[in-house]
Amino acid sequence: EMRFMPREEAVDFLESRGYQTRYIEMVPDFVKTFRIIVIGDYDAASCAGTHVANTEEIGGITITENKNMGSEKQRIYFHLENK
Repeated sequence: EMRFMPREEAVDFLESRGYQTRYIEMVPDFVKTFRIIVIGDYDAASCAGTHVANTEEIGGITITENKNMGSEKQRIYFHLENK
């Protein structure tokens, strides 16, 4: 399910589910609405970024680093190449 929420509502919603919201605080203030992707009772994630409809829209992706963040979490760093 996809929901759209103002910043404060998104923070309240995610905190009520036990999620950290420090990343929302790093998003510039001019971003007023957040998209929240909710997967039942399993997961919820916020997003205010720009997305492509298909990876064919970008030139290429080079993974530059992959870090194990523990507890089944990984952080992936990448570089997008011009098309």
